[in-house]
Amino acid sequence: MKRIAITGLIFLILSALAILNCGGPDEREPLADRPPTLDPIPDITVYAGETVTIEPFAHDPDGNATIVSYSGWMNSNTYTTVPNDRGEHTVTVTANDGILDGSVDVNITVLNNPPVITIVDFTPVQAEVELLIQLYGIYEDYEGDSLSITWTLLTPSNSSTPLFDDDTDYPYFTPDLEGEYRVTLVVTDGIDNSIPYSVVINVGPITGRVNSRVLDIAGGPATTINYQILSAVGQPGTVGISSSTNYVGRFGFIPTVIEQGWSGFGFIPIVKEE
Repeated sequence: MKRIAITGLIFLILSALAILNCGGPDEREPLADRPPTLDPIPDITVYAGETVTIEPFAHDPDGNATIVSYSGWMNSNTYTTVPNDRGEHTVTVTANDGILDGSVDVNITVLNNPPVITIVDFTPVQAEVELLIQLYGIYEDYEGDSLSITWTLLTPSNSSTPLFDDDTDYPYFTPDLEGEYRVTLVVTDGIDNSIPYSVVINVGPITGRVNSRVLDIAGGPATTINYQILSAVGQPGTVGISSSTNYVGRFGFIPTVIEQGWSGFGFIPIVKEE
């Protein structure tokens, strides 16, 4: 009886194995292709003129090779911006495994470049009380925007010295007291201001030179400028402008006294009309 039971158990096991193998090779359905994914890409901010570089990282859950493409504002992963690109932009980055796509958007901001001041200076180098000081600045704007300028003057205590033409390229003032005068230039392109640029002018006492003068003239052929000597040395006189050039506007000159005589004149035309 015991032998019969064992034989029956073996038969059942063999029958079960036969049933499992009756289907032949594994006929399970293949897994469906899954789309690739991209890591989130942080927002990018650059100034006009700088280069945008996108560095995507794509993953495919099935281990398939992926191809990355770009659409929207950019069609590759790098782009050097120009002035007209200022503003907000979106680029779509797409990874493709040959069947399916995965994509993410990248937000890109291109900022305006503020104007840059390279030089602020003045003439004459030796500043004195009651001697006109002419200011000038050199500045630039990458985008070539229309620029506005503003000059400010900080004077010593008790000084009432005004600054003239403070929104032009050539402002001027005549210090009434000795001391430190701080001049600051700011340039704006209508979007951003430049970094303020300041110079300090140390004004000393009168040394016997004549005062400078700023003259408004109407221009015209053979225009004559009259100057007045304010020191104890010398006499009033005139200097002529060539009739071949018509000057209109304001001119500064600083005559100096050398051995009881004149050394010459330096004219600074602010407006020149051909």
